[in-house]
Amino acid sequence: MLLKQTACAALLLQSVLISSGTCAEKRTAPRKPDVVTKKVYVNGRRGKIPVLISRKNDAKPRPAIIFLSGAPGTLRSCTKFVEGLPAKGFVGVTYEPRTRGERPVKIPKPYSIGRAIIIEQIEPTARDITPVLDYLQKQPYVLPDRIGMGGHSAGGMATILACTYDHRLAAGASVCSSGHFVDVSGRLNKPAAFLFHIAYGSKFGLKLSQEEKKTLQRIDPMARADKLHPVPFFFGAGSKDTLVLSRDVKSLYERALPYYRDAPERLVYREMDCPHAGPKLEPLLQEAFAFLEKHLKQ
Repeated sequence: MLLKQTACAALLLQSVLISSGTCAEKRTAPRKPDVVTKKVYVNGRRGKIPVLISRKNDAKPRPAIIFLSGAPGTLRSCTKFVEGLPAKGFVGVTYEPRTRGERPVKIPKPYSIGRAIIIEQIEPTARDITPVLDYLQKQPYVLPDRIGMGGHSAGGMATILACTYDHRLAAGASVCSSGHFVDVSGRLNKPAAFLFHIAYGSKFGLKLSQEEKKTLQRIDPMARADKLHPVPFFFGAGSKDTLVLSRDVKSLYERALPYYRDAPERLVYREMDCPHAGPKLEPLLQEAFAFLEKHLKQ
């Protein structure tokens, strides 16, 4: 009986010591995570813009890279890439494209895939760069004059336009992104056409109306080539890309080159033997990142 009472007393004493912090088994404070990833909502011209930010969990300001995925991607499509940027010395950022994810938009039916992707998604998404930059430049963990932007496919097309709209961007890069906006309705192969039409709810075989073609011409980067300067820009193209033809990538590079006469090294065109997507695209993406890194960390 005495032994049992002694054991109970020992257990009681141990519990008191632990709760008071005097026990030999010290409590360890939870470790602060190295990287913090959070979603914020930025006020845009057409409602709230969901923005994902990933950064080192300290007070040191760093350059930032905004990256946008191709169609029909959403905010989640870029999460893995963005979360990898802090390890490379950057604040990683992406934001939701118009019409996707949390930003659905009702388009008068019937509508073509060309209108859905270029007019309703790419151009308004590019316009969103201004409020996103306004927000980022106020954050203590971002170097305000060292914010770059990149994107793949439709994300790169939005990047091209964004760099003509807002010269606060310190560098830009597009991979497999057309610099010449055309009606893609007749360009898509059958598997791609099926995927895009299902994702966007557009009508098979429907092309842009005459009014929509005028809008396309107005927002076409080819008509804004002079506005790209002086932003350093990288154009990446795949010679085996059947969705975005390399000639449509190179056309804008050649149109913009005369405006970079003072510093031609700030405008780069790189073509590799790769398709529109997949593992073989990785070397081209790495070159695009190296270009951004060079101009944002110099």
